[in-house]
Amino acid sequence: MRILIVDDESEIRDYLAGLPQWEEARCTVVGTAANGEEALGLMERTSPDVLLTDIRMPVMDGIALAEAVRATRPDLPIIFLTAHHEFEYARQAVRLGAA
Repeated sequence: MRILIVDDESEIRDYLAGLPQWEEARCTVVGTAANGEEALGLMERTSPDVLLTDIRMPVMDGIALAEAVRATRPDLPIIFLTAHHEFEYARQAVRLGAA
């Protein structure tokens, strides 16, 4: 399974991309991006099977990214990771079919 990781915090991106559990789960991190705009460009080149993204990011947040992805890849699994406590973000993510 090919994973694309999107988070504006480089420490989080690097940590997630470097997890040894990816290999154990037969997953490959095909790229990382700092925001949704970067992620859209990478998606065209890497064709991930799963999108793992933060919700709140500058330039293009995870909600806008999910909306753009749904237009072209409606069945792509999207997993949101966030430490943000505002429930409306989670509600929007669920409406977009995210986990």
